[in-house]
Parts: sequence; structure tokens; C-alpha cells
Amino acid sequence: MDTNINLDRSFSFATNVSGLQAPTGGQAMPEGYYKTVIADMYVNPEKNANRVIIKLKVTEGPFAGSTRTTGLNIPKSAEDKVRYYWRGLLESAGYTPSQLDAGELSLNADTFMNRGCFIYYKPPETEDGYDTLRFLPPNIWEVQSADFVPSENKAQSSGAAPLKATINAGSNGAALGSTASKSDILKRLGMN
Repeated sequence: MDTNINLDRSFSFATNVSGLQAPTGGQAMPEGYYKTVIADMYVNPEKNANRVIIKLKVTEGPFAGSTRTTGLNIPKSAEDKVRYYWRGLLESAGYTPSQLDAGELSLNADTFMNRGCFIYYKPPETEDGYDTLRFLPPNIWEVQSADFVPSENKAQSSGAAPLKATINAGSNGAALGSTASKSDILKRLGMN
């Protein structure tokens, strides 16, 4: 019996795929510190009109071009704790304390689009878990990424190669690990 008899190989249709990206399933990224650029920001009113979706594209290393998505709620009041996370994003995107401490800011997508950002990323530990993504100021990112040792998790055991970081002892010979003093940390941050 020929099961191919009802197959139609002469199909045709019209569509527009201009500007779309092919779905690649995303590249598995291991835990690590990444330099990114803010590739897109938007609010989807059909899902949550109070949350800004942020798409970050990795700019360096073996995972350059990979995209990660996160989001931040829009503050509802002058005391809303989500403002701390917006401050973190602004600092990560290169805004200075003097710019950020000048009073009320008017933020929109243009404030962030195409700006470089420094992140710590950790994939979900379980299949139905959530990833971790933190925005870091450049100087904190430098210190934390220099002493980074990846934790063991599902993404790494699945064959993704962990990012390796060299422990940088700095000029005073003390690495910033669990034995670093407050003085060592402040020296590395240039705040002594």
C-alpha cells in the first residue's frame, strides 16, 4: 500500500518574512559574566502592561549573538522597591551616579536602546525553573567576573562549556574570594 498517494507536494502560498529572525531554539549559555547590548525593550499590553521586557544580545566571546530576555516592572509609586532594579540597569548601561542622582528621570526605550550592559547570567537549575539575570555596574562586573568560578548546574552538565575566569590577584596580591577583606575590595574598586 502506497501511503504517499495523498501527499500534496505542489502547495504554494504567499507570506512576508522580511525582518524576522529564524527560530534557532536559542543557544544554551552557561553561568557567567557577559557583556551585552540592549537590543529591544517593549511593553506587551496583552500580557502585562506594567512590565517592560528587555532583550539583551551578548556582544563578546563564544556566545556572541545569543539573546537573553528579562523584564522589570514599572514602578507604581515613589517607594516601589523595583526602582532599585531600574537603578541597577541604568548603572549597568553606563549612566553615572551624578546623572542618576539629579532627581526624577523620564525613562523610555530610547534611554536604553543599543547601550552596552554588563550582566551576570545563570541558567535555570531545573527544566521548569527560571534563569537568573542581574545587571551590574561596569566596575562591579569587572571585580566579580575576574574571580568567577561557575557553580555546577544542569546547563553545564548538559555539555555547555562553562566560562572560565582567571583569578586576578591584583597589585596587593589578594584575590577577592571569600577571604578578601573590606579594604581589599575597596582597593579593587578604586574606592580607598
